[in-house]
Amino acid sequence: MKLRNLVLYFFVLGNPIFLHFRPILINFRKVVSPRVEMCIKR
Repeated sequence: MKLRNLVLYFFVLGNPIFLHFRPILINFRKVVSPRVEMCIKR
């Protein structure tokens, strides 16, 4: 397998993963932020 094909392969594979991961990260931040703030206020 050539390096260019390998990079293309990772790009095609990585793109959907990244697109799915961003909303998960945003949701994770929304869930964690209030809990962290509650812990700090206590």
